[in-house]
Amino acid sequence: MTSTPFGFSKEQIQILKSGGINDEMASFLEWEASTWSISKSIEIGVASGIGSNAIIKGGSPEHHGVDINTRFYRDKNFPTGALALHHQAFYLHIGTVKDVIQEIPKVNFVYIDADHRHPFPTLDLWNMEITDHLEYPFKLILDDIGLAIAYRKSGFPYRGPLILKNALESHFHQELSPEIDMRGIPWPNQCSFVVDNSRNLRESLLQSFSFPFEAELDPAQVL
Repeated sequence: MTSTPFGFSKEQIQILKSGGINDEMASFLEWEASTWSISKSIEIGVASGIGSNAIIKGGSPEHHGVDINTRFYRDKNFPTGALALHHQAFYLHIGTVKDVIQEIPKVNFVYIDADHRHPFPTLDLWNMEITDHLEYPFKLILDDIGLAIAYRKSGFPYRGPLILKNALESHFHQELSPEIDMRGIPWPNQCSFVVDNSRNLRESLLQSFSFPFEAELDPAQVL
């Protein structure tokens, strides 16, 4: 088998890339990281580590990954974060953001790509905000905002990123990254925000929380 820079075979790389982030998205993340002066960064929902690898390549000197799984969810033969473990700048934390928050420093670059059901993307950001783990201004990247559009006829509850994006865009400047869906049709699947103040962020998050939850969580226990 032919080896790659990650130490995996090409066949293994293909398996690890099956976790949802394609080469175009990885390039987008690397570019976003390279255009921001990162002090420390975080990815919520690490999976194979392709996103974390891209952010570190883009210039993050200290990158923290948070994931509830110890093994790659698509193939348990690989550890979570397999494609980023070779970086000295990479720190992996197993659990939810709330579980591991005391292990995480303040960050000024946030990439959210974990559970897409509402309110989990909002909840991840809320738990970082209320514990003073966000350094302002920070760059926020949301992934899979197009899932709610792509699967709107199938009944899959993946509206979390889109609901959060809609709540944020009235307060903060955002940019969309065009993607190609499974039918070859362009649609916006990623967006980035520059979040420059806590008050507007909290207002946006509370607005997002006002929408009915897709996950079985008690709203009274979230806030």
